[in-house]
Amino acid sequence: MNGDLIATTSSEGLKPLGSQAQRSFELVQSEIAARLGDDHATLFAEPIGTDYGDQTDWYATRIGRVSRLGDLDDDIAATVLDRLAVLVGDIREVAGSLSASDESGDQRLGEALANAVEIPDETAIHAIEDGGIWHPILINWARASDVQRTVRGVLTGASRQGAGAVAGRVGSDASPRADGQTPSGAVPSKSADTATATGVLGAMSGWLMGLGWLTLAILCAWIVALMLEPCGLNLSFSPSACPEEVSQAEPDPAVAESAVLRNRIMQLERQIAIADRVCQPVFEDRTDLVPPAAPQPGPPVMPTTVPTVLPASPQTSPDVVSPCPPGQVARETGELVLLVDASGSMEIGADIPPDMARDYYQLMARLEEATQSGRRNLLNFEESAYLGRLEGELRDLPGPTRMDITRDVLGDTVDQAPPGIDISMVVFPNCNDVQDAGTFATAQRGDLKRAIGSLRPVGKTALADAVRLAMGKVRGGQSVDEPANILLVSDGIDSCDGDPCAAAQSVKLARPGIAINIVDLGQSTSLECIARATGGYYIQSGRGDRAELGRIMREAAGYEGRGLCRTGTN
Repeated sequence: MNGDLIATTSSEGLKPLGSQAQRSFELVQSEIAARLGDDHATLFAEPIGTDYGDQTDWYATRIGRVSRLGDLDDDIAATVLDRLAVLVGDIREVAGSLSASDESGDQRLGEALANAVEIPDETAIHAIEDGGIWHPILINWARASDVQRTVRGVLTGASRQGAGAVAGRVGSDASPRADGQTPSGAVPSKSADTATATGVLGAMSGWLMGLGWLTLAILCAWIVALMLEPCGLNLSFSPSACPEEVSQAEPDPAVAESAVLRNRIMQLERQIAIADRVCQPVFEDRTDLVPPAAPQPGPPVMPTTVPTVLPASPQTSPDVVSPCPPGQVARETGELVLLVDASGSMEIGADIPPDMARDYYQLMARLEEATQSGRRNLLNFEESAYLGRLEGELRDLPGPTRMDITRDVLGDTVDQAPPGIDISMVVFPNCNDVQDAGTFATAQRGDLKRAIGSLRPVGKTALADAVRLAMGKVRGGQSVDEPANILLVSDGIDSCDGDPCAAAQSVKLARPGIAINIVDLGQSTSLECIARATGGYYIQSGRGDRAELGRIMREAAGYEGRGLCRTGTN
């Protein structure tokens, strides 16, 4: 879930449109964002099913104050509706183009986008105020009203003209004049017998109409009597006698709650299945965790395979002995910028079962390939739908999420920071929404930890923009003698059409003393180029091992181990 809760709705009276795959929030949002942009994609609220599946929570996809359309002033409501008409028109145009394609996958996608802009009524329209601008947002999208409307029959008198009309016509007849002409406006009469017959028919029509209405009233009364309990009426001519009262046993509470229990059992079975996959052993090839070989007898030497934790305090000499590679020396950093990914994928569980991880990272690798090659998407309709379902399952995994782990470990990293180091933080929760969280002195680290604790996953990954803003937060770094570290914590590729590698190269040209160290919570190889361009280092930490991740964070922050190593000489 990305933003505030808008509303909770029931499925009663609603008819879903299309297949479940076509109504996938991830599919609809990603396709519309890729083809029309984020302003169109955030039109749709994110649906999250409740525990028992009978209701849906709808969450906003952008930050701001949410209001129902009916609660807005008329001028604002009109502006929201105008903007909604433009967005819906654009989406329908794309849907029509896809539906006209010869490819079956495009046709199904076109149907999905066309269904997405269908809502049951105007109560599904809400608005979000963001920066003084009101944006429309829809709940209950891809759903139509399924309420049966009462259609009233017309029991009117086609023959209501009946006796009066016939009588009028008869009364308008006149006897022929002496000259054999009929008076003006009169209907010629064939004979007196015809006039008499007409009067009789008119009278009979009136009696027949009255008899018909009386018969209908008696029939309706009889139907109502049959619908009621005969005992309630206590009529002697009732079609059935009153049965003897039979004492009824108290209802069994277990039976009364059977529907709730069945839903709960299904939920537990699903959680057990996921937990079973989580518990499968995983053997990772982590050469950086291989213990050092036992030292050979001889004079003591400094180990080179495992970084040594070095004290970092203002009194320590800027050049200290460390296990750095040849050509590098250990230098304590004077500044630190925390660059934190707060995109929606950080809501994924920290411990992904091996079979789910295999499928997920294969699909993400193809998307990464598409991004690097400048193409929009390499996934077909079925793969996009499967990826959407898979991401939903990953968000439902038991245990902490990637963001939970990040908040905890970054809080510990701040606690262990040497005194005298100013720490800044930049957060990137969505495209065009890179946030400067501020710079915190030693005495303000409590405020920094509270800011870290408030982080929530929201949208897409604006990595390139975040790297450029983080460089602006560093005061020094003008040369290698003024080391400054940027600790980047992320789990994915730039999904906002940015080029993070080029952004990192520009950082190195402008500030040679800045090193960007990467802690990758996913498996995105495109993050490596940022570390290479700035002389930092890159490490993957895809499992939820807090102790190991804490050590990695301290190194990346420049407190110990490889984080101290910089190009130069003693």
